[in-house]
Amino acid sequence: MDITLIKTFIEVANTGSFVAARDRLFVTQSAISLRIQRLEGSLGHQLFTRSKAGAVLTAEGQQFEPYALSLLKVWEEARQKIQFLMAMSVRLASAHNIRSGRVWGFAGSMPYRSRCRN
Repeated sequence: MDITLIKTFIEVANTGSFVAARDRLFVTQSAISLRIQRLEGSLGHQLFTRSKAGAVLTAEGQQFEPYALSLLKVWEEARQKIQFLMAMSVRLASAHNIRSGRVWGFAGSMPYRSRCRN
């Protein structure tokens, strides 16, 4: 699943417009249309009724909307958790290297043992 498709769906649903979604996502209108088409193709249903006045969710789009919001929420939680775990891993590795007397060389290219040991 491409999360950008979900983000695009949510923006179009919130704004009721492909043009407004384009402005909020900083992409072209054709990119918005292509993303929605790809999502609709994946789901096998049309999600919006398109007109010159804008875009309105179809019945299927209304049914999909809470799932899209849930998918985005879970994605963001997972992304934040992974970033947190990676930051903690780096901190733990750094603390271990400092305690063991290993520090990085000036250029950062090669570790060497500190001569100052307590």
